[in-house]
Amino acid sequence: MKKSILFVFVSLLLTACSGDDDGSGTPREIGGIVNATFDTDKMIGTWTYETITLNGNEAAYEHVADCPKDVFIFYNSPGRSFQYEEMVRINDQCGTQTTALKWEVNRDLINFYFGQQFIIAFRVLSITDTEFILSYRFDYDQDGDLDDVEIIGVKSDTAD
Repeated sequence: MKKSILFVFVSLLLTACSGDDDGSGTPREIGGIVNATFDTDKMIGTWTYETITLNGNEAAYEHVADCPKDVFIFYNSPGRSFQYEEMVRINDQCGTQTTALKWEVNRDLINFYFGQQFIIAFRVLSITDTEFILSYRFDYDQDGDLDDVEIIGVKSDTAD
């Protein structure tokens, strides 16, 4: 199941085309926080995948044994404004696939972009100092129907 999170981002990135929002030819600035319904300061930092729930079926996230754990990281500081990274181990030799996107918050949604292209939105269900619960809808099993996906991450001190 864990490789499917990576698949979501990679498949969306491969099918995305660049564009602008208003047709003027001038790309809009990505990043910002508008009417957030949660404490956005709490999301900044490194989060380790803990569980994934697919259509109500919860499972522990399967990290690759003897490798650093898979993480997602939100940045928002000078030089790294509104940046997101996901690092997923893809084999037993600890090979890593990294996804880098820009993010912005609108109410309870975190919208992700690759350049100007919108990729996906995650709904923030809950966030504390130690736990981050996100959900999104995606055709996970490629059967033509959208699936409900929920991710629980726990705060991590480092990306290991």
